[in-house]
Amino acid sequence: MRSILYFFIVSLLLLPAVLGNLNDATLLSQTTGDSNSLSGETLIVTEQPADYGQMVEVTELSEGAELAENKPSSEFNAMWVVDYDGEMNDSLSLPLDSYVRVFITPMQSGNVVIEQLYPDDQLETFDAGSVEAFHTYKMWFNGNATGTYQLRYSVNGGEYSNVIEFYVG
Repeated sequence: MRSILYFFIVSLLLLPAVLGNLNDATLLSQTTGDSNSLSGETLIVTEQPADYGQMVEVTELSEGAELAENKPSSEFNAMWVVDYDGEMNDSLSLPLDSYVRVFITPMQSGNVVIEQLYPDDQLETFDAGSVEAFHTYKMWFNGNATGTYQLRYSVNGGEYSNVIEFYVG
């Protein structure tokens, strides 16, 4: 069931790019030169995005799909990153001082708290705001020190999501 959910969400993320109608160019990367062009794009941006520090709903995934197909397993809150092959994944390597999109789909409504474990074992928590159950949201991760980072979240202090890792170097 989880792989079907991931396939469905990745398909929705990539379909606009294939058709040339990607409204959020930063979803996949920073554009080189022409902001309307998809050529030369990568998954990782090197300049701080305008919406860094914000959690934004991905309405195409929250409203454009049947609820049953977009819903995470009742076992967990979902968290993922899209890798270089366009696959949903729980880990990614990226260069120092770069930014990459992280996606979450909570199984309940409420307040999201994100936990980030830094390479030096310091734990930081972020209050990311309110979410609706089974809606998908995106935010930016920044790798500003070399090493392995881990992220996870909970809603209303409940069960944690899966953990995703970033290898920054």
